[in-house]
Amino acid sequence: MNSYHPKSRLNDLQYYITPPHSCSYLENKSARMVFLDPAHRIDVVTLSELSRTGFRRSGDFVYRHECHLCRQCLSCRVPVTEFQMNSSQKKALKRNQDLTIKITRTADASEIHYNLYERSLYTTNFTEPLSYQASAFLKLPKFP
Repeated sequence: MNSYHPKSRLNDLQYYITPPHSCSYLENKSARMVFLDPAHRIDVVTLSELSRTGFRRSGDFVYRHECHLCRQCLSCRVPVTEFQMNSSQKKALKRNQDLTIKITRTADASEIHYNLYERSLYTTNFTEPLSYQASAFLKLPKFP
C-alpha cells in the first residue's frame, strides 16, 4: 500500500490482500485487491480518507485494486459540488427524463431492490455467501 503517513489513522487499520485472480476490467490480466478487515467498523471521516487513497466501498467491503505494474483502473473521487455535466451527459439525462428516482427506507426495501443490489455485486470479484450480501445490503446507509 502506498498510503503510509506517520500521523494517518489509516496506519492503525488491519488490511488484507487477495491472491491474484482474473481482472474484471482487463482481459488476460491478473489483479489483486487490498481490503480492510470487514469486521472493523469505520466512521465517515476514515471512509473519506480511505476514498482519497483510492479505496472503494461495496456493502461492508472497503477495498482497492493493488496490481503489480498496472495502474489502468485507478479510482477517482468526483467533487460533487464542482461537477458539471458535459454535452453527452446532458443528452443522456434528457433521453432518460421519463425515469424516476424514489429514495426509500432500507427497512422498506423489497426483493426487487435486493436483486438489483445483488446484480451490481456480480460486477466485482466478491464471492461472499448471499446471506452475507443480504445483511450487507440492509446495513447500507439509511436516507432520511
